Amino acid sequence: MVVSKRPEAIAFTLLFVRRFMTIRLGFLASFCLIIVSFFLPLVAAIPTAAAAQAPEEWPMNFALVRSGNCKEICVQWISAEGKITADTPKRFKELLKSLKGQKLSVVFQSRGGDVDAALSVGRMIRAAGLETAVGRTQLNDCPMMVPRCAEKIVRDGWSEGEVRAGAAYCFSACPFVLAGGRVRAAATNAYIGLHQITNGPNRQDTGRRNLDEISTKADPALKRRLSIYLDEMGVSSDDVFAMMGLATPEGLYYVQSAEALKSGVITKVFSYADEPGDVVRGTGLKTATPSPVDSDSSLDLKKPDYMCHIVNQAYVNTRKTAIYRETVNFVEPSGLRLLVEGLRTASGAFEKWGSQSKWARGTAPHAVEGYPRFTSCTYVDGGEGPHFRAYWHNRYPSQTASADVWLTPDIQRLSKVVRRFPTDDIRYPSKTLLATMDYDVARAVAPSVEDLVQ
Repeated sequence: MVVSKRPEAIAFTLLFVRRFMTIRLGFLASFCLIIVSFFLPLVAAIPTAAAAQAPEEWPMNFALVRSGNCKEICVQWISAEGKITADTPKRFKELLKSLKGQKLSVVFQSRGGDVDAALSVGRMIRAAGLETAVGRTQLNDCPMMVPRCAEKIVRDGWSEGEVRAGAAYCFSACPFVLAGGRVRAAATNAYIGLHQITNGPNRQDTGRRNLDEISTKADPALKRRLSIYLDEMGVSSDDVFAMMGLATPEGLYYVQSAEALKSGVITKVFSYADEPGDVVRGTGLKTATPSPVDSDSSLDLKKPDYMCHIVNQAYVNTRKTAIYRETVNFVEPSGLRLLVEGLRTASGAFEKWGSQSKWARGTAPHAVEGYPRFTSCTYVDGGEGPHFRAYWHNRYPSQTASADVWLTPDIQRLSKVVRRFPTDDIRYPSKTLLATMDYDVARAVAPSVEDLVQ
């Protein structure tokens, strides 16, 4: 055992020092004593460090986590990380009881574990009507190597942290518990891994299983239980078993987003920066108006605060929407005057400027990744939907405007944006623009050939 070597290691070190001290070199002896005094604690600590489990091997535990100021607006979720064990269903049942009917998304990161326990938790999630996602939780003030450290998990209360969909993982039995969600989501660069449930022989030359012998030592009872469960959850058991069969004997098959969507393992795809969880609006919302935009348009690009993350994500989601209609008008004393109307359809993008009577093919607008379109955001009210005041920025050409932004009721996309440009911005004769978005697919159809510019 490693522990039994500790006294020997210490004795050897002391013997080493004693041997050198017999040499009448005072400086060298003092130097050795300093070195020994530094390394003895490390020698004593080695067995403890070696015995510690990696965080991913800890039994799965659940934590209520939030990000942001929930008196105004924040994201809340149930963080579920660690190894699924026979005790996991009991822990989850206790958590559900403490929620008293509150519905929060369950965000998983796990290498798997007990299959029967995973099926039990998945059924509890479905019965409670909860959503699930693959995501990694980083609690505030936890070390980098242990981002969800136990000492920062608040018992019977809310822990503080952040959650990210990108680079999270869900392996082995974890996809089965993920399947319990009414809505199931993962990022394009998250990792969902399945492995074989049979013990067929390996091919010695490649290390891969002979696909003709994949069922030679299968567990029929387990396969039957999985098939029943997956069918209950609306997941294709045939697709899942086929993907399992593609795994190497000792490895995993990593499910691609298209495969996960087709099979029903997930029903929604996140971008890398998306935050799984539920947006909650509080009752103590601040109301404020940003200072007017300086006449020289020289505002610094401020770091987006938390509410700006919500607004910017809604902007990105809007630009990624496949079908919608956008109308931009000048706001003038006499009323609205059309600047441009845009269509994004299954047949491509179209635009119609000013008084033009026909549509022209155009380029669909897109969000610049990593560029904060809105900064200095303040929540105003929810009268016409979630309403924020902020600063709007454009990179090329460089522009800045004060803005009022309304989001859709689910806070996922833009509904309406009013931009007020400084008086020295000569690009627009009218300094106020109103953009409205219409997501009704019936009103976002491609124009006929007769209505297109030839």
